[in-house]
Amino acid sequence: MARLAESLRVLLVEDSADDAALLEREIRRGGFAASITRVETEAQFLASVSLPWDVVIADYVLPRFSALGVLRHLRHLQIHVPTIVVSGTVGEENLLQAMRAGAHDYLQKQNLSRLVPAIRREVGDSALRRRHREAEAALREAQERFRFVVENTGDAVYRVRFPSLAYDYMSPGIEKLTGYRLAEITELGFARLVVKGGGPAASPVSRDQKAWARELQERGESWTDYLIKSKSGEERWLADHSFPWRDGQGRLLGAVGTLVDVTERARAEEALRRSEEYFRSLIENASDLILVLDRTGRIVYESPAVERILGYRPEERVGRSALELLPDEDGPHLVETIRRLLAQPGLTESIGTRARHRDGSWRDVEAIATSRTDESGAPTIVLNVRDVTDRKSLEAQLTQAQKMEAVGRLAGGVAHDFNNLTTAILGYSELMLRRLDPQDPMRRHVAEITRAAERAAALTRQLLAFSRKQLLQPRVLDLAEVLERSRGLLGRLIGEDIELLTRTAPDVGRVRADPVQLDQVLLNLAVNARDAMPRGGRLVLEASNADLDDEYAREHVTVRPGPYVMLAVSDTGHGMDKQTQERIFEPFFTTKEQGKGTGLGLSTVYGIVKQSGGYVWVYSEVGRGTTFKVYLPRVQDAAERESPPRTAEPAAERAAASETLLLVEDDASVRELLRELLESAGFRVLEASRPGEAVEIVKSRREPIDLLVTDVVMPEMTGPELARRLEDLRPGLRLLFLSGYTEGVVLDKGLVSDGAHFLQKPFTTDALEAKVREVLDAPARTAR
Repeated sequence: MARLAESLRVLLVEDSADDAALLEREIRRGGFAASITRVETEAQFLASVSLPWDVVIADYVLPRFSALGVLRHLRHLQIHVPTIVVSGTVGEENLLQAMRAGAHDYLQKQNLSRLVPAIRREVGDSALRRRHREAEAALREAQERFRFVVENTGDAVYRVRFPSLAYDYMSPGIEKLTGYRLAEITELGFARLVVKGGGPAASPVSRDQKAWARELQERGESWTDYLIKSKSGEERWLADHSFPWRDGQGRLLGAVGTLVDVTERARAEEALRRSEEYFRSLIENASDLILVLDRTGRIVYESPAVERILGYRPEERVGRSALELLPDEDGPHLVETIRRLLAQPGLTESIGTRARHRDGSWRDVEAIATSRTDESGAPTIVLNVRDVTDRKSLEAQLTQAQKMEAVGRLAGGVAHDFNNLTTAILGYSELMLRRLDPQDPMRRHVAEITRAAERAAALTRQLLAFSRKQLLQPRVLDLAEVLERSRGLLGRLIGEDIELLTRTAPDVGRVRADPVQLDQVLLNLAVNARDAMPRGGRLVLEASNADLDDEYAREHVTVRPGPYVMLAVSDTGHGMDKQTQERIFEPFFTTKEQGKGTGLGLSTVYGIVKQSGGYVWVYSEVGRGTTFKVYLPRVQDAAERESPPRTAEPAAERAAASETLLLVEDDASVRELLRELLESAGFRVLEASRPGEAVEIVKSRREPIDLLVTDVVMPEMTGPELARRLEDLRPGLRLLFLSGYTEGVVLDKGLVSDGAHFLQKPFTTDALEAKVREVLDAPARTAR
């Protein structure tokens, strides 16, 4: 590899261009990147000589100037630059004269082989002489400055010899630091002043000399602080900073150092250290994330909580814009917030937004932003960021649960009142059908009224299912058997273009649920999946055990921890967006075309599952299908086999009625219908529109009353309260309660006791007659 050319600044005094070219060529051939300025006259020389030259080369004889003149001017101007004289004809005597005048070398033009070595030698010697002169000047200046500083400073300067640790020198500042004169310190011993200290030793005169020397040799300096007790008894902190003291051969003779009073600094540093440790501990252990932004929004600090909240390593995002963490729509708001905070120092603002986690997910966060200035006075924004994702999720779940509860109460109330209406419609239409001639053309119209009322009753039952107010008959069920039993029906329901798969864990547990209602859950979920896959797809039914722990319960506000069985229904359909998922269980909400659904299918699922003590969640993405997960409490009981339904005795085969009934119903249309139905069945009916009237009838009547048929919810008092009043008057009185609510609801509300006879509205004429006969024929002790 070629060596780089050395730079060289040459002032060439030469009148011959040819000779000048010859000299320049020789110089460049010698490896110099020369900058050569040629002058011919004295005036040109004087105009250029003050510039910084490395060497002057002068021809001995010029027409109007000479090398002797060059040397004379350099000496007069006190310019120290190497000067080489060259000549073609001059004799030896003249060359000696030039050397005596100050020339550093002379050469013959006929033999320039010594030119480059001469230049190198003289330039090097010149540099040495220059450095020597500068060093001597600097030394003199430093000595004067050192003497002035040492004699007038409040610090102490010392020089100590090794290995004796005896002082060669100690400045007067020692008395100001300690209160002792040097003679007193020497006599007393510096070590006796030291209270405590650090470093290899405690003080210049009590240190381990070998350890001190080793530190000076290895590091070139030594630092230590120690606490002394001054002559006045005051404790002061001294900083000792020492350097090696060597002889001309580099041997270590001792140390030269300074003693500085740093008491105030030490106290401030200790206070600052404790304060910093305290606040650092607060920040590093805070559950909130602390971010510091500069005026452009770039992160200059992030606390360790960033890893827990957003998944980034501490300081991983330092130097990057905080806007990168926010959704695009929230960026302008943060920029505007920063602008306001910078314009009004000390202002505080609250920010609610989302932040991007390292894994790409979003976290809900709330931040308190405050403007501050850093140690350099530059404005900054301090953000106290709190992760509220779980809280937001729980709030949303709670709001959804409260909404569903409110809608359920509304639906239950509507269903109760609607049951009274459908009871009247069904009852009167059945009476009309009984009394019309079989050939009467009106029968067709009345039959349509009956069918419409039955559809209305079915709709009401769905509302009651959503509001968790339907009557359930739970049994212990094996979900594996339920899925296997339902497979055929569901396969026919969804069609051949949808593949049906069932997956059941071998150890799947048992649940307590109404088998009919559980079938309804499967049916509704399968229909929902079928409608989501108009071009076919896959429907998967899965059953497995699931243990929902405390952490899961914290994330799902309505869940109670414990063992469950999970029933999952998954499809490969078009999926749902988040907005649809939030409303999917609301009654009458549907995404289907008008006329193609009531919007009660999934709300019925929700009500059945909740009434069974379980939970249902939906997981869906647009274009990627949907999964409904139903969690039902797991039980240890053995599965129960379904009993064959008990058939009611046909009305025509029952004995003619002759008993007396007391009917209490506040709804006039329902009361009149019930009276007419019961009288048509052969019963004697006493009727009352309110409980107080019923009490008066019982008090004033001496004849037997065989059965009280009463509504549950009425003005003045409830049906059960009326029953208790009448039982006091007529012990052994049989009771039958009627209500638009379900038996489960009236039991839960404590309106009737468990074991009481109950008939839910709406009901058919045959059902009413059969229930009345059942209560009348039951033993007296159970006829309640």
